[in-house]
Amino acid sequence: MLRLGAMTLASAKTDLTLLRCALCATKIQGEPHWVQVDGERYPAEDATCARLLRENPMAALGPRVELFYRPGCPHCEAKVALWQEAKRRRPLRLRLKPEQEDPCPRLFIEGQEDPLTLEIGELGELLLWLELQYPGFAGCC
Repeated sequence: MLRLGAMTLASAKTDLTLLRCALCATKIQGEPHWVQVDGERYPAEDATCARLLRENPMAALGPRVELFYRPGCPHCEAKVALWQEAKRRRPLRLRLKPEQEDPCPRLFIEGQEDPLTLEIGELGELLLWLELQYPGFAGCC
């Protein structure tokens, strides 16, 4: 289920007054412009935000990150916690995928396996690396 801030798309349908633009976080007045990215729908404040979101979803929503981990493994769970905290602090399209097979954990960014980034163990270092690699928009509205 798509999450929009603290709500899902289902709850957003019932209360459009709570929607914020996926690009600039402006509270949306009236009917949002919906933009589909990788099978998910995101609300946009206006046509400009919608266009920017369609043209460069990575800058607006962050990179697609898939982390395969083994439940119960302390090393894997530390990586899950690290990436979840990074997602709270900056845009990331993070998908956590439990797996029982080795090697675990495994990290894919934009569809490419990235064992070097997986080695980053501190939040500050990870956030800095993400900012350098995927700077995002400084603002649009």
